[in-house]
Amino acid sequence: MIYREISDCKKILPTKGRILALDVGTKKIGVAICDDTQTIATPKLIIKRQSNLKDFATLLSIIQENPVIAIIFGFPIKMDGSENLMSDFVMNFVKNFEKFLENLSIKNLILIVFDERLSSFSARDFMNKTIKKSVKKDYDDVSASLILEHFLNDLRQSEN
Repeated sequence: MIYREISDCKKILPTKGRILALDVGTKKIGVAICDDTQTIATPKLIIKRQSNLKDFATLLSIIQENPVIAIIFGFPIKMDGSENLMSDFVMNFVKNFEKFLENLSIKNLILIVFDERLSSFSARDFMNKTIKKSVKKDYDDVSASLILEHFLNDLRQSEN
């Protein structure tokens, strides 16, 4: 099952355990992870896209190396809240990843789609301000980290 609402996530998500966040694009996947206390989101790596099957295998190895309890997929939507072609692309990716996990009998991983509005813009802005201009800047992992940070903040705010 794929979750989309913070209120649902609050009910099913353990308060301890690592959460992985993905910023899925057509050419790259930014990956970030949080600590066991779900406090600090850290950029982890950028996966250069090959095929769903190869990308899923790479993600599975990351999940197995880090005891991950959930994956947050950044869901791109327009500022007015409407969906677009990239929204469809990401949702198809999530559904195919869910099937991949089911085929491997992995059922205990929580999959969450979360609004990622402005995360790429914020990550690019952050990287432009902190990295020398001569250095090539990939920011997909930073974007994933921001998605995860926003998710964790929303989760904590829903407690109040």
